[in-house]
Amino acid sequence: IFITGIILLIYLNSVINYLSAYIFNLKDIAKDYDKNNQFLFRSMGIILLFINILISFTSIKETALYAGVIICGIFYLLRIIRFIKINLSKHINSFFMFLYLCTVEILPLLYFYKISTL
Repeated sequence: IFITGIILLIYLNSVINYLSAYIFNLKDIAKDYDKNNQFLFRSMGIILLFINILISFTSIKETALYAGVIICGIFYLLRIIRFIKINLSKHINSFFMFLYLCTVEILPLLYFYKISTL
């Protein structure tokens, strides 16, 4: 259920990005951002594959698990930083960036955290 939720969150985020880009006529920004997200997700997947091997076959299970969580957090921050750089280079209003980050990036994570801790 947890993995399905993460996959749905990623695809829902991509759909919302393209939908908002279509509505506000910002398709080039959406393509850049989606290309960057795909690169970051693939890079994170490769690194987490090795973390998964460490968890499975070594005695440092907890350390590897914490390293995996930290790596996911770092990649998430890189994703947000790249989003800000793309939008500032295209001269998008900062208020709209803030609204997007709150509604599309942060709010679903808070809901997902609330559901997973019930």
